[in-house]
Amino acid sequence: MMSINAQSLKQLHMLVYNKIWMEYGFLSKEQLDEQYNKHMEAKSFPENDVYGNIHTEHLRHESFLRIVKERQFFTDEEVSRIIELVEVDDDILMAKNVFVYLIEENKLNLKQLKKIKKALGEL
Repeated sequence: MMSINAQSLKQLHMLVYNKIWMEYGFLSKEQLDEQYNKHMEAKSFPENDVYGNIHTEHLRHESFLRIVKERQFFTDEEVSRIIELVEVDDDILMAKNVFVYLIEENKLNLKQLKKIKKALGEL
């Protein structure tokens, strides 16, 4: 498992990410820094910033969508890890949306599709 430095842990906490995002390789240090900076800029200058209404769940949702878009297919382990990420997220509506998007992208095999549908039904 990768080691996460104190600064990254602070940023993860501020953006309400679970550290397993980085441990599983779904969020890089660079991506975290970019989102953290965007969030801090929006907090500092909301009247001047197009991201003034950013909420942390939007950043996590953006990361979920990036994961789905980047891959042509998913391993069973990746699907299990995505389910885990969704289950530990406090925003249930966003989590359901991620599962629906993952199903619609048609990148899952039948076994994975059934696993996602089961997890979706349990939310």
